[in-house]
Amino acid sequence: MYPQRYAEKGNNRGAIKFKGLFHLMVILGTAAAIVAPECCDCPDSCVCKWITGKMTAICISAGFTDVPSLSSDTQVLNLNSNNITYLKADAFGSAGLVNLQKIFIKHVTLREMHRDSFKNMTILVEINMSDNYLSSIPKGAFEGNVRLKILILSGNPLKILPSGQFPTLPCLRTLELESCQLQTIEDSFVNLNALEILNLKLNNLQSASKEIFANLTNLKSLALEGNPWRCDCELKIFRDWYLSSNLPSLSPICYQPEIFNQKLWTSIASEDFACLPKVQITNGDVVYKDVGENMTLSCNIVSNPEPVVLWLFNGVPIAIGVNESFTEDVSVEILIDGSVEKWSNLSIRELNEYNFGHFVCLAKSAVYLVEAKSLVSLPVEEDPPVVVKGHAFWFLFTGVSILGLVLFVLATSAVACGCMTYSRTNKIKKQDEKTGDPEKRLLDVSSSHSRKSSCEKLDSISGANESVDRFNSNLHLKRPDYGYVTAFPVFPVPPPEQFSNSMARSRTLGNVYQYGTKSRQYRSRPDVDQSSDVVCKARKCRGVGSKGSSSVFDVSVLPFATLPRKHFTGEYTSPITKYDNMGKRISVRGSSTMSFQDIPPPPPPPLSSKSDFEFVPL
Repeated sequence: MYPQRYAEKGNNRGAIKFKGLFHLMVILGTAAAIVAPECCDCPDSCVCKWITGKMTAICISAGFTDVPSLSSDTQVLNLNSNNITYLKADAFGSAGLVNLQKIFIKHVTLREMHRDSFKNMTILVEINMSDNYLSSIPKGAFEGNVRLKILILSGNPLKILPSGQFPTLPCLRTLELESCQLQTIEDSFVNLNALEILNLKLNNLQSASKEIFANLTNLKSLALEGNPWRCDCELKIFRDWYLSSNLPSLSPICYQPEIFNQKLWTSIASEDFACLPKVQITNGDVVYKDVGENMTLSCNIVSNPEPVVLWLFNGVPIAIGVNESFTEDVSVEILIDGSVEKWSNLSIRELNEYNFGHFVCLAKSAVYLVEAKSLVSLPVEEDPPVVVKGHAFWFLFTGVSILGLVLFVLATSAVACGCMTYSRTNKIKKQDEKTGDPEKRLLDVSSSHSRKSSCEKLDSISGANESVDRFNSNLHLKRPDYGYVTAFPVFPVPPPEQFSNSMARSRTLGNVYQYGTKSRQYRSRPDVDQSSDVVCKARKCRGVGSKGSSSVFDVSVLPFATLPRKHFTGEYTSPITKYDNMGKRISVRGSSTMSFQDIPPPPPPPLSSKSDFEFVPL
């Protein structure tokens, strides 16, 4: 419109100049728009553009392990969700990014950083390093970042903030430390005088001190919710300061003690933020006193706030002031940490038998009730040691000597008896060794039978009934020159037990016989001489008849044995008998001989009216 107007007025020259200038400006603007992207030098994995008047490089999830090289005109750098585990010294200045104002390195698995990682970044105003794995931050890590206003470190497991953690940052307004697992905070904020917003939510803080925040004069918001606060005397001062500062935030919640669990700070009175009292009776657990003595029990209590002290005797409160026997002296001292040290001295005048027992010092607060006990007792009387003096010592010595002598005599007698017994045993053994085996066996057999009772003997020979029955009639032995003689029925004696081995017993034992029969009656024959030198030991024995008499006797057992007589040298001859293995034996007439095969057997007894058999008791 303007050129047409000028043309109408005839001012063609001015219209031409304005039109040319307009076209030139359009051409230059188009050239600048075409050339500008080439000058930024932006990597293919990043997006570089102007946002709110600032050149911004967006490199989210680009797979970088280090800070990339970009145009020096870049003012905002976003490296979120990469894999940068370590920030080296001068990490951004060495990449030519000296004009950065904002850096976002969130969620890049960052585990460690150098103290000079942000060196020479003088115009940096915001750093976001949240949601990484930094367990500590080097002291002085942000030194020189004098224009830094926002620092976000949330989501790193820092746990502890040591004293002087942050350097002097005169422009820092916001510090985010949420979910950093913080347990202890020292004087970490002493150089942050301009701090206005401090976020400490969702950590592990149980207690805090107001001195930590003493230099934060410009603080406007302090977030403390989400921490497991222990609401006791150590938190009391900080709680009172926090509630009186009117900082806009939600009221924290108590987790301990159990009585205050899930209660807001604002709902608990200041005096109820108390610590467990420490109570002790300094006299000890047991105090020994005699009747009539004076006594003082001292109870020491350290608590915050000051507790109420009570004394109990055997479970009953002591009415101090009412009972004149008891008096109390109390002293109180305030300690540096605000706790109270209290002494309660209970005095008892002239103890009697009713004042001995259990005393209890009881410290009571709004929350806790703690006690200490002490027992007052009479002294234990111990028996004095026994001291032997004078004549008593000699009596004791004499008694011990006599006892020792008696023991010596008894021991000597026992040894002597043992020696005598041993000597006698050896003597008997020697005599037994001199005695022949055949004779010994003969004596053993006879003695074993002689020791049995008549009934036992009868039972022992009951097995020989058949032999007795065969010889139950009078036997007539015919020998030349002697005629007939009558002999008693005989049966073989079983061998001794030591000569029997579960085999059938022999009917004879050599030529030794024992005479005996069952209980039977024998009538004397008028033509036979039945006289005999019989010694009867049976239960029924009425006598032995002589020739022509009628005598009845009952023989159960006759404990006799016959021994071979001397060899007969008359006209009687018989076949030579074999050796009967009995060895040497002694006859009733005192002779001794051996039974060999060349010696003839003994002749039969002569025929006379009197029997030649001799019976010898063993």
